[in-house]
Amino acid sequence: MHAELDKPKLLALIAAERDFLDRTLAILTDEQMTMLVTEGDWTPKDMLCHLTRWLNRLLSWAADAEGGVQPAIPESGYAWRDMDALNDVYTEQDRDAPLERARAGFAAAHTQAVALVERMSENGLFVSTYGGLLREPIVDLVVGCTNEHYAYHVKNLREALTAQGIG
Repeated sequence: MHAELDKPKLLALIAAERDFLDRTLAILTDEQMTMLVTEGDWTPKDMLCHLTRWLNRLLSWAADAEGGVQPAIPESGYAWRDMDALNDVYTEQDRDAPLERARAGFAAAHTQAVALVERMSENGLFVSTYGGLLREPIVDLVVGCTNEHYAYHVKNLREALTAQGIG
């Protein structure tokens, strides 16, 4: 699926999408971050909490696979078809999270995800299924939780901001 990628390109894509996300969020005031509805019923703060949850899942999946434990993907009790319900559960749990906690949580989880990619070998990222513990190489999960996920939500955020005459 990601045959054109290698580790340096993956890290560059993650960094570029994070930079675009940061530049997009910099357009907003703190009040807009917590009050402006930009995606469904989500605020930009809710989006950060959502991205953090997925980054933390990625870190958990990688730790489990590296430790020889079958990761619960996407999460125990959920299948991929249940993503809307899973996202709704966590959105409600995170709804009252302070903005600074959302920002700090995202920054920390992003840093840890980048560190994960940096320490992994090319084989560990692009070939290994950790003895069959993963259905596919972990790179698919990495891009799904980092650069592709960031790009998806930034696109939605920018469209909402443009529609509201912001930025």
